[in-house]
Amino acid sequence: APGSPAASPKRTSPVKSPLRKKSKVGRTFTTLTVDRLPGPDHHHNRQPSPVITSKDLQELQRQHTERLENERLENERLENERLRRERLELDREAHARKAREQAAVLPHFIV
Repeated sequence: APGSPAASPKRTSPVKSPLRKKSKVGRTFTTLTVDRLPGPDHHHNRQPSPVITSKDLQELQRQHTERLENERLENERLENERLRRERLELDREAHARKAREQAAVLPHFIV
């Protein structure tokens, strides 16, 4: 009969069982590598891999934003300092120029 399993050998392929075994091997291997526990007996004292909780994540994000904010403030402070120095320099130049101009003009008024 065409519908019987003997007539169609493709239906019961012997490929399935080795695949299943392989995937199981892969699974145990990955769990062993995930633990990263030192020592030869490390699959006897298996511990769960560290879990990052949402609280940890919030803390990390807080530290990150704090660091960014500190950098921004520092840059702002440096920029203000630079501007202040520039202004002082300009004021000094303007003052010197004014003094020179007055020195050039003053003698003409002296009788």
